[in-house]
Amino acid sequence: MARGQIREVEREDLPAIARIVRDCGFPERSEAGWRWVLFDNPDQDGIAPGWVVERGGAVVGFLGNFAVRYRLGERTLRAAIGHTVVTDLTGAGRQAGIALIRHGTRQAGVDLYSTLDNNALSARILPRVGTEAWLGEAGREWLEWPTAPLRILTSRAVKAVRRPDEGEEAFSRAFAPDFAGPCRPSPRVTVEPLSAVDDVDLGRLLGRVADTGRAVRLFDRKRLDYRLADPDRTGGFAYFLARIDGVPAVLAATLVTKPSAQGLEHVEIADWIGMDDEDGIHAQRAVLRHILRRARRAGLAKVRLHFPWALPAAAISGTGWYLRRSLDYDPCHVQFRDPALGEAWSPLPGDADYFFAYRTPPAMAAPAVPD
Repeated sequence: MARGQIREVEREDLPAIARIVRDCGFPERSEAGWRWVLFDNPDQDGIAPGWVVERGGAVVGFLGNFAVRYRLGERTLRAAIGHTVVTDLTGAGRQAGIALIRHGTRQAGVDLYSTLDNNALSARILPRVGTEAWLGEAGREWLEWPTAPLRILTSRAVKAVRRPDEGEEAFSRAFAPDFAGPCRPSPRVTVEPLSAVDDVDLGRLLGRVADTGRAVRLFDRKRLDYRLADPDRTGGFAYFLARIDGVPAVLAATLVTKPSAQGLEHVEIADWIGMDDEDGIHAQRAVLRHILRRARRAGLAKVRLHFPWALPAAAISGTGWYLRRSLDYDPCHVQFRDPALGEAWSPLPGDADYFFAYRTPPAMAAPAVPD
């Protein structure tokens, strides 16, 4: 089969991308949703938002390339996060996926290329094109706090007795969790929604974390407001800042999502950046307990945290019973172009594509707009 042409994605490609993503069984997005993901990211400037393979005048494959910037000391470094590699299932997209992945690893102008949420198929391809699964077993793990165990048990019981011809039940309850509402989860800790936070507050936290020597993702109101502006979602995603004794200590985000169309809604911790000193650990523990209480109150099935090292063990201690889950493949691969970043960077939930790649529950999806 002809190799076809690999070129940078354009707005005119969005209908084909939305169709291929849907056909491949990935969480669906509208064309407006894909436009937001690919072309509205404030950090994308100068970095391709993705590429397509075109054969015979038709788009038959796509790879997304999400740009992120990091602060390391006085330096600003650029990273590209690969996501959503899909190909036409009719046969026209044969071998387009590996060609796109190889193309992504060869891009210029970035200090790091990584995938932080790749599937099992990509996990077999990525080491063959110059990336490594550098996190090992730790990169496969996540933590899970069951917050509605009865719902989980009932769901499993229903699946066990359902006849094959009954199909699947789509869980789409309406939830109204308020993770970001102003509150005081402990006498010293306050939580404020992003709408009540300015760049001075965010800059103080960013500076404090950067001063520890860690590579930290750049964040400000513009960048965070972009993440919250998903046109395919009407709710269930919130950013908030926690202070201890008035000092910014934790930036966190929670996302209500579903593992599959038939799965139970749960809370994904979609971002977490915190101070790891004594006061920071106190604040992080208070915020995590706050999220767990709100999830239980809302009836959501569980709370999940990928990249568990985002929280110090002392902050997780005392938050109740949780499970340690693990995949049987490596979802995280990297290609470091700058050795300093390799030594100072450990990925956190907000570095990954969770905020736009995860499924939106039907009750929180924006109404479809007719073509």
